[in-house]
Order: sequence, then structure tokens, then C-alpha cells
Amino acid sequence: MGGAAKYIIQHKDTPDKNAANAAGIKQVLAKYLAEPSHTKNKELEKLAVLDKDGKLDNWLATDFIK
Repeated sequence: MGGAAKYIIQHKDTPDKNAANAAGIKQVLAKYLAEPSHTKNKELEKLAVLDKDGKLDNWLATDFIK
């Protein structure tokens, strides 16, 4: 939530729900990937691959909240 809240505060004149969600998820992914001893999480691994391939924003816009 911190990443999403930070994005919304910084872009209060032009809020973008998908961009705020992306900022939040990217912050979670950064923390997850930075810890070498983390417990594997299937969903976060999937999101990490999408982010690495540059497809995370598209996934958020189409599949995130359904």
C-alpha cells in the first residue's frame, strides 16, 4: 500500500488507478526479490516475470481486478 499511496500523493492532480497499483506491486516485488532467503510465492514469481518482461502494466489494466 505504501507504493500506491506514495504514487497517489505525488500525482494527486492526475490520479491513475492502474499506475498506483503498479507502483504498489513493484514496491512489494522489490522487497520480495531483495531478500535472498524469502519463501517462494507462486503469485509474486509470476508478477516478477511479468515485470521483467515489461508486461506488468498491461496485466494490471486487463487482469488485476476482475
